[in-house]
This record gives sequence, C-alpha cells and structure tokens, in this order.
Amino acid sequence: MGNTEAVPDARMLAGKTQVSVDAGAMFLGEFQKLSRGSRARLKDAYVWLDYFSVPQEWLDIANADTETQHIARQMHWNSTMAIRTTQDLHIRAIPFFVQACDVFVALVPPLRHHDTGLWCNYVSWFTRGWCRCEVWCRLLLGSAKMPVVVVCSPDQADFVQPWQWANGPPTQGQFTIETDSAVIAQIMQEALGHKLRVLEARKKWDMYRYFAARYEVLTGQPSRKRTLASFLADFKFDSFAAAVAETGMGPIACATLSGDAEMISFFSQAKALSNPLKGLLEVGIPNGYTPIYLAVRYAWHCPEVLQSLLETKANPDALDMPGIPVLALCVTVRDVVTLVENRADVNKRSAYIKVPILSLACNACAPLGVVAKLLEMGAHVNPAAVGGFGTAHPFAHLALTSAVNPHCLEVARLLVQAECNINLQCRAGGFWRLVEMASRCYLQLEAGALPARSRSVRCRVLASVFGEWTTTPLGFACLFGSEQMVHFLLEARADAELRNARGHTAFQLARSCSVLKLIQEHQKQVQHSG
Repeated sequence: MGNTEAVPDARMLAGKTQVSVDAGAMFLGEFQKLSRGSRARLKDAYVWLDYFSVPQEWLDIANADTETQHIARQMHWNSTMAIRTTQDLHIRAIPFFVQACDVFVALVPPLRHHDTGLWCNYVSWFTRGWCRCEVWCRLLLGSAKMPVVVVCSPDQADFVQPWQWANGPPTQGQFTIETDSAVIAQIMQEALGHKLRVLEARKKWDMYRYFAARYEVLTGQPSRKRTLASFLADFKFDSFAAAVAETGMGPIACATLSGDAEMISFFSQAKALSNPLKGLLEVGIPNGYTPIYLAVRYAWHCPEVLQSLLETKANPDALDMPGIPVLALCVTVRDVVTLVENRADVNKRSAYIKVPILSLACNACAPLGVVAKLLEMGAHVNPAAVGGFGTAHPFAHLALTSAVNPHCLEVARLLVQAECNINLQCRAGGFWRLVEMASRCYLQLEAGALPARSRSVRCRVLASVFGEWTTTPLGFACLFGSEQMVHFLLEARADAELRNARGHTAFQLARSCSVLKLIQEHQKQVQHSG
C-alpha cells in the first residue's frame, strides 16, 4: 500500500461469505450467482495474483535464458508491441491470464496509502489504468459470463455490474509511469481486434457495431471521420439501404458512439430508423436506449454529437424504459446546459417511478459539476414525495451507489450546503405502495413461519429495500452498507432515532460489519459527551 510498502498482513476473508447483487441491478432484472458447478471447480482452483505479474526488476531479453527468448518471440509474432525485457514479457502475459480465469476477483478493502495517506478502495482501484485494462480484457478475451466479484470487507462481496466500468477506458486511467498508457493502448488494440473477429464470425452485429464504434475511445485514439463507403464497411452494413432499414444498432447509433456528427445528420435526412436499442447488458446498455442516451453517456467527449441529434429533433426530455430522463445521465456540465437550453425539464419525473432528475443523477454517480449545474438551473434539492417509487430523496440515491461513486462525498457536501433536508423520509404511492406492503409481509413471514427452502436471496434483498424504504437517508446508508455516507450523515447531525413505517431506526437496518462498528463508536461518543 505504498511505493515501498507491501499490503498489510491482514485476513480478508475467512470461512464463507455470500456474494450478492445490488438491489438496483435486481430491480432491472439482473440476478447473478455462481452455479453449483462453478463453486465445485473453485474448490481445486489455482489463484493467479496480478500483484506478482509485473516485477519491478527486469532483464534484457537478449541476455535471458533460451526458453524465455523463445516465449518472447512467440508472443511477438502477432503483435505490434516490442518485447525487449522480461518485464515486457510479464506485462504482455496479463491478458492471457485473465482469459484463462473462471472468476475475476478484486480484493479492495479500504486502506490508507502508506505514502500519500489517501484512502485506497474500490473507487481508487478502478481509477488505475492497469486495473481497468484487466477488467476490459476479461470482456474482450474471456467469457462474458465470467463473474467479476469485488470484495470490500469480510462480509461484503458483490458482483460488479457492467455500467460501473463500461465508461472507463483503460487509456484514460491513472498511471504511475505515464508511458504505460501507450502499452495499454496496444494491448487494447489487440484485444479489441480479437473480439471483433469473434463477433463477426458469429454475426452478432449489434455488439460488433458497439465495439467498432468505440474502438478509438477504448484505444486512446482521436475520433475518426468516415466517408459513406468506409462507414458502411466499418460497421458491416451490406448497403446504404440496409443501413437505413436496420432495426437494431443502426447507423445513427453507430455514428453517435463513434463521435461522427456529420453521419448523424446524413442518415437522419435519409430517414434512417432510430429505434430504442435492445439491451446490450454485458457492456452496461439497458433496454430502451435511444441515440441521445448514447450521446450523453458514451460520446460526451464529442459535444457536436449531442447538438447534431437535437438538430434532428431528438427529444431532450426522452425517457428510457425504466423511466429515467436523459438529463439525469449527463456526465458533463456542457451537456446539461445544452439539454436545458433545448427545453429539458430539470424537475421532470416519469409517470412510472416519479423520481426527480437530481436524485437519479446522484444514483448515476454524476460528477460534482453536473449536480451543481442542475441545482443552479432550478432542480429541487428537497423534492416533494408524490408517490411512485418513493425514494425521491437525492441522499437516498447517493447512498445506493456510494461504494462505486468517486464523487459521493463532495456531492453530499454540496447538497448539505444547498440545505437539503437530511432527515426527509421516503414515501411510496400507487403500485409501489402495494410493493412496499407485499415486501413487509414477506419479511414478516421470513422472520417467522416461512420454511428455509422457500426463502430466496433475491426476494430478501428486494423486500428489505422495498419494505424499509420509508426510512431516512441515514437509514438507506445503513441498509446499503455505505460506511462513508453513514459517517458523513452522522457528522452532519442526521437524526438516528427517526423510525420508518416498520418501526425501525436507521441503525437497526445496518448489516455490514464496518457500518455496525461505526455505529458502536458513534454511540460511545454520544454516551461520553452526554
């Protein structure tokens, strides 16, 4: 955990722990688990630690043993990357190890860096270029079904969802040695080339076009302008007419992802179809995304793309299938301004979930500048409860994704400065009120007469959220095991004694060891000061 210090001698896991999927992913239909066969294979599995795969000492290949020289020549035959040292050889082997894995596990407990004093955790882990490269190699070279598990504490192990990393190109990560960015770019070029060949052979055109469109971004190259002929060839459209009639990942979606505003205008004038996409869940794209969603989520580095879509009458108030407005998914202040100038409503709520844009932006890990701009443009910091999903409060959504949100605490401070009511309780209505009552019934049954064989992890997680969501932001932070949010809200003097509809205080919803320990320390301080 430092420039000269190794990882402290600490036991991360002992015995058994349950690997879970977060409630948000379950709500969208994602429920991942290790099969019985996978668990059986892991009993006799080998463990590969990337910590040992990049030695700091290196030897010139010309002076290495004969076997090492032979391996280096084999790996270099189909590569544009020079392999001159044994360190280069180890680095080049990383994708092969990832490809051979059955399970990808990241051990990321919160620990302080020995030299900088900064906290190292899952968020900091994923800012690093090499860590991003490994995750992307898992998708490009391995199996899409290979689970990615993040272990944050002895009792917290979660499956990582694609939306958490799909917008993090490895070349845009952080590097101790800046020249490593060029090395990763070459690794990504080879891995993407492999993936595209596999997808073309299997005729999986939607996924092929996704990767072809994002090739330049993922390999650290500038966006490329194409002629019509090269556009049709690169995205495997048989003809111009076939492109215009495409009902899946069509030419406008391809042009959006690749940052080609001219092609957006051209195909829009040609009346090309622009239907909502079928979900590409393995890269984090849910059902119902239209090109304007792709623009704010993945093509934010090309501002002319969003402008071109709006000029072709794309809806600035668009809603996806779960009812999330496109404005809530912006990652740049510029895109927020552009959409609002085109009459997007900063307080829009869908008729289905009725969660306001500011709260959804917090859920989507929006940067501080985006949240600040939404507030500046009139987003309500204390939105009224109007039924629907019930969790209308920005802090509740901030707690939901805080473990993967690098902007969590700075956004929380901004909300407090804007006089956000940190004790506001959530209240569902309509259909979601029925879901709440059904969840409370399930929790009661599970605590009593429900046989063990009838119990479901998925039902328990969802019921715990829906049944307890009349709690406060502090209650959500305790429920989701968000240690940093619990600490922040207690420091901000959140009321820990408020009870939800089931009669539970925020502290009674806590499950994780780290949060329970924090609560105990807080209660000791209160007793001491009292």
